[in-house]
Amino acid sequence: MRTRPLQYETLKAVLLYLNPNVRFQISHRLPAIRITEKVVPLRVRQFEFGSFRTTINKTTYKLGVCQRKKIPGDPNVMLWNSIGGVGHDLDQYGLEHNPGNTVLYEGDVSFCRKHPEYPWYMEEDELRLREELRRLENRMAPKIRSNISGRKRADIEELASRMEGIRVSLIPFNCRHDNRSSPYVCYLQLTILSILSGKRIKKIQRYGYTKKLHEAMKDLNNMLFGGRRAPIQIPEFRRPCHCPIIKLPVGFKLKTKYLTIDYVQFLRHTYDPVMLMLDDSCFPLNAVSVTDRIDVEYHERFPEIDNARKLVISNYKDEDLLAIVGNVPNQKILLDYSRSYEATEYFEVVQSWMKNYKPIGTCYSFVVQEEKTARELLDLVSERVENTERRERCVSIPMRNCSVLEVSYTSIDDSCNMENRKYVNIMQWKWVLHIQVVEVE
Repeated sequence: MRTRPLQYETLKAVLLYLNPNVRFQISHRLPAIRITEKVVPLRVRQFEFGSFRTTINKTTYKLGVCQRKKIPGDPNVMLWNSIGGVGHDLDQYGLEHNPGNTVLYEGDVSFCRKHPEYPWYMEEDELRLREELRRLENRMAPKIRSNISGRKRADIEELASRMEGIRVSLIPFNCRHDNRSSPYVCYLQLTILSILSGKRIKKIQRYGYTKKLHEAMKDLNNMLFGGRRAPIQIPEFRRPCHCPIIKLPVGFKLKTKYLTIDYVQFLRHTYDPVMLMLDDSCFPLNAVSVTDRIDVEYHERFPEIDNARKLVISNYKDEDLLAIVGNVPNQKILLDYSRSYEATEYFEVVQSWMKNYKPIGTCYSFVVQEEKTARELLDLVSERVENTERRERCVSIPMRNCSVLEVSYTSIDDSCNMENRKYVNIMQWKWVLHIQVVEVE
């Protein structure tokens, strides 16, 4: 039976819904469709960037430097080789070398200051190893001079093994002192780890060590993401952690409506790099999730966060509720804190809104574990505020400018909380308390 090739529009439709990692494989094996593959928008569920790894959905592309020696070598080298190689470059002596920490190419995104090329702890490592070797040699000497048998012989064998391991670890330092090359031959290894039908699959590709790790990482991300006409679509983008520089192709852009920043204190260092990665079509963002409250000093410095349609705040600190939400410019807030607040603390927020007018559309939501807390709040409002209207799970307070301040609560499973369920652990919370300003019907 003869097969017919896919037409252009059909191919585009198929590529759009393919697993992105399958798209990469097909494009790599079939050069004829590479241009089409780059034209079709790439949809990704999850991104994770590391200095020398990129994870797309459940597939990780990891680069490392492996070493090979003609005679049996350092067990540490064998261990690192078994897990994909070391995550740093090696110089001619076999010592750690990180030129990528000081090199920025066009398209790269930096999240921190530059680091020195040689680790500050290298000299300390050598001194520590030599001191440990001398200590073991001093312990070994009297044992060798005495008659040994049984358990003592086993002790000597253990000491000898530890000493040999340290001597092997000192080989790179000795090579540097003697100005001779390392006895190891280095090569680059690309390890592709994926999960298919619950099974872990590992593929390995090895290359000559003709370029530095940061250069190879740049090439890898260029192959995956370079030359794309449309921004890469992702439902949520989380700020990269523990990655000083991400090697990205020129023009790399993400399209998302949900951004997770994590800890607010890192905003000064991560805000601009993150914004560089987002396409203009992302704004305004539907939601921004942060850990810890945003202090007044941060407002107006980060307009994309201030203008997000919803700000999700989560933390485990024991803080005053009014201090958390009192100065937030966003009209909609979801507070996901670990502690449970009392009804009187929520009532302070209501009183604050009665004194300081909030525009129509402002809505603050708070996850609550016990329905009792929400009912107590509604009772407080009904008892202490005049002209209220009480309904089941809701109290309305007349405000100026044809608006009403509503205090209500709903089940986390209600349809009105469908969006909120995206941002909180629905197994932990049962109710959502709402304080909002609505227009008079």
